[in-house]
Amino acid sequence: MTASDRVRVGVLIPSTMAPEKIAGNCRLIENLGFDELWIAEDYFFAGGIAGAAYALAATTRIPVGLGILAAVARHPAVTAMEVATLARAYPGRLMTGIGHGVPAWTKQMGLYPKSPLATLRQVIESTRDLLAGKTLNGSEGPFEFHDVTLFHPVSEPVEIYAGVIGPKSLELAGELADGTVMSVISAPEYLRFSREHIA
Repeated sequence: MTASDRVRVGVLIPSTMAPEKIAGNCRLIENLGFDELWIAEDYFFAGGIAGAAYALAATTRIPVGLGILAAVARHPAVTAMEVATLARAYPGRLMTGIGHGVPAWTKQMGLYPKSPLATLRQVIESTRDLLAGKTLNGSEGPFEFHDVTLFHPVSEPVEIYAGVIGPKSLELAGELADGTVMSVISAPEYLRFSREHIA
């Protein structure tokens, strides 16, 4: 088996972990030789963006995934600003996951969109454009942009993953995202189904 054939193994830091324990656990995960770690953002537990900052600061080389951020929970300009801050501070180590969000949680905040697919498309595309230094204008989706430009864009692309489960969303992930994050309860049959739709 060559190094490129080796299966990569990562660890998910659950949102139920107390924030003060994130840094130490991330150091342990890196020291044990895992390939990547992900910080969950589940509402209303520990914050994913702050958790990813803890994880990146506590480690030196392991890639850190941020996810899954609900597309409707923040304006894409705010998401892009936060992602750019982490990506510039820790070059090449941040992966960002964006999805629809758990409907029960987004409905609790009055944030369930009329068109989840259109919202996710707008958020992924606009976040990526802002990270690349583009200026955005428009009000065709749920979020409006009026001459929005990041003061600190990133020079290298940040990987954006889609955290989705339905067939149309999986197809959107295959079209737009750098990868797809599967649910923690995915069965082998569902993974085969997902790969077909992503492709």
